[in-house]
Amino acid sequence: MVDEERHIPRTMSSQHPDNVYSPPWLDTPLIEGDDEVEEVYQSWVTLG
Repeated sequence: MVDEERHIPRTMSSQHPDNVYSPPWLDTPLIEGDDEVEEVYQSWVTLG
């Protein structure tokens, strides 16, 4: 039996504050909500 409704969890690609440096695509030292989406995209593009 296949569930008709998929539940995809929200996850971060990395854990903060484990990262010592800000990512190169970020203009500020603080990572905010929308930046998490960009982080996932950048990780996907870079790491595949």
